Amino acid sequence: MPRLPALSADEKTTIVLDLLAGRVKLSAAAAQAGVSVQSVCLWRRQFIEAGQQGLQPSARDSEAARRERQLRSEIRALKAALGEAHLHLRNYTSPRVTARRFPDTPPSIVRRPQETTR
Repeated sequence: MPRLPALSADEKTTIVLDLLAGRVKLSAAAAQAGVSVQSVCLWRRQFIEAGQQGLQPSARDSEAARRERQLRSEIRALKAALGEAHLHLRNYTSPRVTARRFPDTPPSIVRRPQETTR
């Protein structure tokens, strides 16, 4: 006996939702879909279990959240260190020394802006 084509996930979802809402009886849902009652029971169980898993925080999600917090903390620390290094170079190094140490630095970065005198 040839096997009927499988129903799509959307079709199965519609059948299970109708069943859970009480709009259709189990045997009628199975007959309408052209499958056994056991198949519809399996779909319903899979649907409910997947829904329960979706509501519980998974270990993978919490691991990803922990890793994201760790990376954000590292980014803040690196930004602070970069800012301190920038201020140190800008305030405590003369333009000539900076040009000697970092010859590829564009002159606009090496030179300090001229102060205007009145």
